[in-house]
Amino acid sequence: MASAALDERVIPGLSLVVLQGDETILAKGYGFADEARQVPVSATTVFQLGSISKQFLSAFVLRLAERGVLSLDDPVIRHLPEFTRLPPEMRVRHLLNHTSGIREPFTFPEYSAGIEDLRRSAEELVLLLRRAPVDFAPGSRWSYSNANYMILAVLVERIAGKSYERQLADEFFQPLGLSSLRPCTPLPQERNAARGHVLQGGAIVPAAPENMNWIRGDGGLCGNALDVAKWTRLLATGRVVTPESYRQMVAPTRLADGRLADYGFGLSLVTPDGRRKVAHNGAMLGVGDPGVRARPLPPEMRRRVVGRYDIGVFELRIVERDGQLWLEMPPPGPTTRLRYLGHGEFACESDPDACRLTVGHRDGPAEDLRIFMGAMHWYGVRLP
Repeated sequence: MASAALDERVIPGLSLVVLQGDETILAKGYGFADEARQVPVSATTVFQLGSISKQFLSAFVLRLAERGVLSLDDPVIRHLPEFTRLPPEMRVRHLLNHTSGIREPFTFPEYSAGIEDLRRSAEELVLLLRRAPVDFAPGSRWSYSNANYMILAVLVERIAGKSYERQLADEFFQPLGLSSLRPCTPLPQERNAARGHVLQGGAIVPAAPENMNWIRGDGGLCGNALDVAKWTRLLATGRVVTPESYRQMVAPTRLADGRLADYGFGLSLVTPDGRRKVAHNGAMLGVGDPGVRARPLPPEMRRRVVGRYDIGVFELRIVERDGQLWLEMPPPGPTTRLRYLGHGEFACESDPDACRLTVGHRDGPAEDLRIFMGAMHWYGVRLP
């Protein structure tokens, strides 16, 4: 199955680890860590973790709360008074669970340019974050924004007086024996580190280097699958933070109006097979077609879903082209044809397992929708 996924997803390689309790029952690599040099993937190949990195910072914030160094209900501006655009009612927990309302930095052209410019400093990123607008009242909506964890990294640095990367190493990586976990470099510097790849015109090509000064807190960590699996086990069994703190990490977020969002603190809560899972995506690269069977799209369903929707991070559109429905998002989101699965559910043709969209069963135009994307749920509201 893992080998078949390489072709189905059009990816160069992957590493798979399975634990039973604390025992490793499978640890194996498939494909290539660097396709051009034909370097094979192994169980110890180091990958960029992307947004999987968020849970490490989340756990550290909870450890600080356990010690009484901060409270999750502290106003953010108590610790970062120079962030003058943040409302006084914004709490630390709003950053942890993505209910702050701070706009996603990927929507800023300056931020995207900074990721590609290796000369831009972490201090410049902080100046950009201080100008980020807040789009809704904290706690009123859920909207994924990398800015939340970038600001959390600045906050814990302010409290401790040293880099958050150093704090994670001192508190977690070294004591727990997670030797592969460390900050990434723009390009891999060791043979056992995977080179990033992207899909261009149907071909797998090396990805450009990224400025890691601008990927801090929200991402920027590297590690191998063995250490990530070990961390997951330690975290879930009370050996990183207390059981009560972990329960907060994996509890759904209750919004001001009583609705629940399927996200805790740095961890997503999903049920892909009907059973509750704790997960987080780290990237959405590659395109495949596992052959999800589509059903005929009823005309009334077509009329119901076509329109513009606000999902907080950015606006998406569902449009009709030549009798087919398409989902349109600005990058890094997908633009893809939708396949109707029945009962108000659609799959993205670009990646049917990892991107799905659901609308309710009320008559008339759909007023809201839910998208499963990036191993988490996103919530959209129809725009006029």
